[in-house]
Amino acid sequence: MGLLGARLRRTLGEAPSSPAAPPAPPARRLESQLAGYDRAQARMTRWIEPPTEPPAPLESVLPGAVWETDAGPVWVVERRYPLAARHGDRVVGDLFERDCGHLERVVGDTRLTAFNGDEALFLDIEATGLDHGAGTVAFLIGLGFRDGDEVVVRQLCLRSPGEERALLMVLQEHLERFPYLVSFNGKSYDLTVLQNRLVMQRLYSKARSELKLRPHLDLLHLSKNLYRGIWADTRLQTLEANVLGLHREDDIPGHLVPTCWFAWLRYARPEPLAAVARHNLDDVLSMVTLADLLVVDAIPAPTGARAPVVSLNLARVLYRRGSFAHAQAVADAIDKSTMAPDELAMLHRVMADTARRLGAEGERAGALAALVALVPGDDGARRELTTVLSRLGRHAQALVHADELDRRGAGAAPPVRRLIERVRRRAPPAAVGPTASAVVG
Repeated sequence: MGLLGARLRRTLGEAPSSPAAPPAPPARRLESQLAGYDRAQARMTRWIEPPTEPPAPLESVLPGAVWETDAGPVWVVERRYPLAARHGDRVVGDLFERDCGHLERVVGDTRLTAFNGDEALFLDIEATGLDHGAGTVAFLIGLGFRDGDEVVVRQLCLRSPGEERALLMVLQEHLERFPYLVSFNGKSYDLTVLQNRLVMQRLYSKARSELKLRPHLDLLHLSKNLYRGIWADTRLQTLEANVLGLHREDDIPGHLVPTCWFAWLRYARPEPLAAVARHNLDDVLSMVTLADLLVVDAIPAPTGARAPVVSLNLARVLYRRGSFAHAQAVADAIDKSTMAPDELAMLHRVMADTARRLGAEGERAGALAALVALVPGDDGARRELTTVLSRLGRHAQALVHADELDRRGAGAAPPVRRLIERVRRRAPPAAVGPTASAVVG
């Protein structure tokens, strides 16, 4: 058993053996993933050892072509897929038929108002380290884009450090061709690495190379917003397994990618570089299909295609972006029957906040009443409900919640004490007394 597989098993724990029943599909996938990590570790062990025979040429394992630039040659690998091709459970060309005009409202970037897949460059790099300082070099750059009836994935491979300037010149041509960038965590990592190298190779001045200021759709940020709380994380491979229907086999783990590059440099074995290229190819294709899914899930209107928790997350995002009417429409249409109590509480909170922003005090009171019924100990929500009911002239109902605040000891705070006394003064005489608690909020 490889070291990486052993470490993962220690972390995740061994599943109890049960010969009478076959393992569930998730267990089989986990075992397959662990076995894949073991195989990757075994391959890496072979790659970092001195070869016993001359290595095969690069083109025999990673077919491509030499592109000539003013700075010299660069090795380019190109693969083309029909728009109807599938990656996992999704069609790679669907994004290019979508109306993406609503992304600007959800992402909060007005530069994406005219975003469309035809003008987008999907970008993913593999680098010599996980740090994004000036010493980190992108040795493989994956670029995806539409070309007529095909989706093209073009990979720029650094065969030696001396070819970096040529590689970056080809990248520069693509950056100038497409107005929009799409990445997965590119705002934090990929663009920082590339920006540093473009400056150091004197292809861009620092002012010109501010790649982060370009119109950019970072799928990681949007995924975190829409899929928050559904899975343990929103890493690309987590999303692949759960929403794209893709389970990678024998994939190189990300932390071994730099080792593959140095193994290639030391022994000229093409297998490590080819393994990283396969990893990068999956990354780019997954970004294309994930972008399509996110565009659909981010539609700021009621739809039955979304899971309730995704709609809840979307309503929260729309609220933060100031799109209150859209947030209310999405929240109102959510099927509450399958939601967990904490999700329901959050939904009522969002509905109350959007109603407040829209000046719909009656709807706000209803959402707050539902929230208080679900979470009786939420004194903040009960205090807000008391205020709203009093403002609406529903003094008897307000008094019930004021008395409950007092009973729970929340009235010790001066603002709450003033609220309670004000409600008691305004309540009808018949409501003040022992029967007040019988009034339904």
